[in-house]
Amino acid sequence: MDSFKDVLLAAQAYCKEHLAEATYNLYIDGLEPVNFEDSSHITLSVRNDFICKIVSDRYLDLLKEAPFWALMWKSAWWYLPPRPTR
Repeated sequence: MDSFKDVLLAAQAYCKEHLAEATYNLYIDGLEPVNFEDSSHITLSVRNDFICKIVSDRYLDLLKEAPFWALMWKSAWWYLPPRPTR
């Protein structure tokens, strides 16, 4: 893995195998890496507050199960801020 984005892509691929296509496309596919600091804080951007709530409540554990996340940042604190609207 060359970057934080590559790890996110691998985690998304893991999620794609475990979710219905429509669910994956709506909630997981749009995640964007924002920041990773101190091996303890991971920030991913989501499209809006609704998506943020759903991903946090329903799919964050699945993301954490993804092999690359589990190996590196299982105990990291995750933050999913909505993207600013223009």
